[in-house]
Amino acid sequence: MATRTGDGHHVQRDGLPYPKNLLASARDYGHLYDSFRLPDDYVRAETGFCRRDQQPDGMFLDVVLIHGTKALSSHGQALTFLLNHAIMSRDSAYAREIWPMIRHAVDFIRLDHEHEPHGLMRPSLA
Repeated sequence: MATRTGDGHHVQRDGLPYPKNLLASARDYGHLYDSFRLPDDYVRAETGFCRRDQQPDGMFLDVVLIHGTKALSSHGQALTFLLNHAIMSRDSAYAREIWPMIRHAVDFIRLDHEHEPHGLMRPSLA
């Protein structure tokens, strides 16, 4: 993983030649941000990627990994990133900001669980 500065903002990338951020790595990024107390710019950028990639049904869809399909690939990683940072930072303003995304993501899990024939989540790529 490597940090970069682009357009005056700190960003995190895997070092792979992908044009967009990988939500699959969000949990790992968040752990680094919180452990090393990196500037809040990193958390804000990753939170923005989560917001951008959350679908109308609540799924966090990692557009880099799915190659045009709507497959469950990084939902848990994005959800874990958001929740862990809110808990570790104790930033109540951040927690209020992300709460609508969290609620929508959990509703997605609940509805997916209810509609799958065996009561499980749909198959995942990750």
